[in-house]
Amino acid sequence: MRIAFINFKDFAYGGYLAFLSHLMPGLEKFGDTVEFFYIATRPKKVYQRLKIKTRPIDKRKIPAVLNSFDLVINPSAKAEKSQAKYIPLLDYVTKPKMLVVHDPPELSTKGGLHYCLDKFNAFLFIRPAVLNWFLGKYFGKGFGLCEWLPHPYHRQNPNNEFGQMKRDLVVDLARIDWDKHQDVLLRAAKNIRAEVRIYSGFINPMYVYHKCKDLDWKSYYGGKFNNPMDVLKEAKIMVDLSAIQHDGGGTQYTFLEAMDAEAVPVVSEKWITDKAAMKDGQNCVVVQHNENGVAVGINDLLADKERQAKIVENNYKLLEERSWKSVIPKYQEYFRKVVEGGSK
Repeated sequence: MRIAFINFKDFAYGGYLAFLSHLMPGLEKFGDTVEFFYIATRPKKVYQRLKIKTRPIDKRKIPAVLNSFDLVINPSAKAEKSQAKYIPLLDYVTKPKMLVVHDPPELSTKGGLHYCLDKFNAFLFIRPAVLNWFLGKYFGKGFGLCEWLPHPYHRQNPNNEFGQMKRDLVVDLARIDWDKHQDVLLRAAKNIRAEVRIYSGFINPMYVYHKCKDLDWKSYYGGKFNNPMDVLKEAKIMVDLSAIQHDGGGTQYTFLEAMDAEAVPVVSEKWITDKAAMKDGQNCVVVQHNENGVAVGINDLLADKERQAKIVENNYKLLEERSWKSVIPKYQEYFRKVVEGGSK
């Protein structure tokens, strides 16, 4: 199958890039042809730095280029101004079109793609909680096929070689933003019996101004990183306090990367749902969403070597469940189903 991923955004950041960096080479490994396009008249450095192959496409050439593929996928539903401007161009694409939804805010009335869902033949969700929310909100609207599929993940540390490097280090490597709640971690840090470091490729200045400016956040900030393994390989714990309404439960890429690096994920109680893939004491440690809960949960984990080892061992098995051989055929099956269903 020939699959085109098309991005209408001016900026390249966020979880959808990690998603593509694992999905695209996996599809190629299993025989599909994949290409990633972004709207531009000339190559942009921000895209050229990505780990996936990218190609600029002039908006005037969208019909001719994209209609040569079997399936066209928009891998992120976040609508910045440029995306809203280019979305109407999808009307010129006659092949089946799919939208990937990572979390509910991507479809919000404040910058999301809620207004153009009828342009897509199918939707893909990488966390079941978001699919359930979508079905509850849009059931009966006739928006086409919907499916949840787990994150594909190709290991960077397949031989489990980082264990000997581990020390009492706690890292956070999510974007610094409202729904990641680094301010809770910063307030807890003074009571955590380990070094705490925050790394990020994206910083929301408004969040920092309102939530972190008085918490000495710069003394904990380690800067940007190119490869998550660079900052995870020495850490015993990766903390991610994500809390998004109608979202949660799933294994987002920061969790999977931590598992790959043999670091124990510490997650917020607000991330856990009734049918969560993340389970306390099995593949993560769940902490209360306040500074005392975070500090106590991390300190207890640091003191319990046996629990750390058990979770790390369990996570090898979970990563196998997310491997290309386990997951990519499921994606191919769904993509074929969409293509066979026809175009809009």
